[in-house]
Order: sequence, then C-alpha cells, then structure tokens
Amino acid sequence: MKRHQRRNLKKQAQTILFCAVLIWATFNAIASGAAMAFQPATAPSVLDGYEDVVVYNGYAYGTSADGGEAIASKATGEWKLSCAFSHHLSNQELLGPCGLPIGTARHMKVLRKKGINHELFVS
Repeated sequence: MKRHQRRNLKKQAQTILFCAVLIWATFNAIASGAAMAFQPATAPSVLDGYEDVVVYNGYAYGTSADGGEAIASKATGEWKLSCAFSHHLSNQELLGPCGLPIGTARHMKVLRKKGINHELFVS
C-alpha cells in the first residue's frame, strides 16, 4: 500500500509541475506578444537617414546600413541630434560624448540587438 501511495504522490507532483510550467509558458507567450505588438512611438525626424531606430526614455538610438550610429535626445519636447558617428559606438562613446545615462545606454543596445523598434515603457 505504501508503494502505491508513493507512486500516486509522485504522479501528482509531476502533474502539478507540468501544469505550473504550462501556465508560466502561456503567460510568457501572451506577455511577449503584447509587448511586440505595442508600437506607440515613431522614429524622430532627426534620425530619418537611419534604418533601425530605438526610442527609450527620451533618447533615440539609430543605426544605418553602412554601420553609422547616432543618438538623439528629446529636450523641451523637441528632438535634437546629440552625437553621430560613422562607426559602431563603443560604450565609452555612448556615456562620454553622447551623454547617455548608463541604464538608458544598456537598454538601447539590448533593444537594438533584439530588433525591437518601438518605445518601451518599464513599470
């Protein structure tokens, strides 16, 4: 009888674990789909020559087909070009001459690498 009870407990634990993973995967798929569909912001006109533009926290980060990158910032409701280079920006260039806060620079690099082209609101 004890062997039968252990087998039942093991099956119940596996079922609960499977259901928990299934529920987590469903919520994860729904949340990521909604985040990818949410595109409220358009690229600022200052970065019209750049193909891939990411907008985050009052800054826009654009990359061009030839490898150039630029940063624009939104000051007093108007977009202004902060810095533009004809090469890939290093972390020191993002923080130094471009004047980005370190958290914003990290988010923009990650968003660009993942191909997300919209404004992200973090709550």
